[in-house]
Amino acid sequence: MSNVTTTAAIRARVPGYRVARRVAGRLLRRSPVAMRVARRLAGTGKAGSSAGGTSMGFRPGRYFVQDGARKLPVVVIVATGLGEGEAEGLAREFEYAQMMTGSFRPLFVIDSADFAPFRGRGYVVERVMRAEELSAASPGDSHSEYIFSRLRSIASDYGASSIVPLPEGTAGALRGPTARLVGALG
Repeated sequence: MSNVTTTAAIRARVPGYRVARRVAGRLLRRSPVAMRVARRLAGTGKAGSSAGGTSMGFRPGRYFVQDGARKLPVVVIVATGLGEGEAEGLAREFEYAQMMTGSFRPLFVIDSADFAPFRGRGYVVERVMRAEELSAASPGDSHSEYIFSRLRSIASDYGASSIVPLPEGTAGALRGPTARLVGALG
């Protein structure tokens, strides 16, 4: 007889085993200490949060299979102030870097409505407001505080391992080896 069969037979003979197991489960779920231990063992953060190690499930691009991709680290690339056509070049360079390294899931944060180059490649894109838009919507708020708060929220929600800000005007000059380095560091 195998161990599984032996334990199943013993459990069936113990009076009240099923009831005791149900009650014990309820009590353990109510215990903050037990839940903390369970979350630590499972590798997750606080309840309802993805900051502890599990990130929101999203595809890392069109060239990856879904199973192993969820374990890749999320790298947030902040590319504000993109000019005409720079979004396409940026998406192309990171696609190349991702194919060469296969070691990260990019998440782009932009301040324009040019989502097509990123979404066409299967990447996740988040948009932030430009300084002019924020001052029109909420005149008293600081743009730098808004960006900081928004990036902190995005990094927490997606379980990002790093945030890479690209200085304005440098997206067009970014080349494959630089993008590959970003992926290798992520």
